[in-house]
Order: sequence, then C-alpha cells, then structure tokens
Amino acid sequence: MMLTPAGYLEHDGVRTGRYRVGGERLSGNGREPWVSYAALAVAVVDEIQNAARHRAEVPVFNAREERG
Repeated sequence: MMLTPAGYLEHDGVRTGRYRVGGERLSGNGREPWVSYAALAVAVVDEIQNAARHRAEVPVFNAREERG
C-alpha cells in the first residue's frame, strides 16, 4: 500500500488529528486538496497499525476553501 499526499503538501501545517483518504479521484467542489506533513505522518502510522488496504495507492488529504 502506498499513501500519497494530494494536491498541496503543507510543510508548516498543524497536526489536526484529522485527515481523509480518497479513491483515485478527489472531489473538487470548489476546494483545494491539501494535507500537512503532520497529518500525512499520522495517516502512515494509522495504516501501519490498522492495515485496511493492500496493494493500493491511496491519496491522503484534507480540504479547505480555495484562496482568492
């Protein structure tokens, strides 16, 4: 299994304790996909401890309103 950050990887983002995993396509809905390094690290540890997927590429993301 391979976790991949979606869209924008935010290196100084805070760890919120929440993230989402998506399928092959992320829904747009006027939002910019992003994830912080901290959230990506939590997703990796969670997947190691609770392996739910096998031989799959899984995007990890959060979403926020697009910047104007």
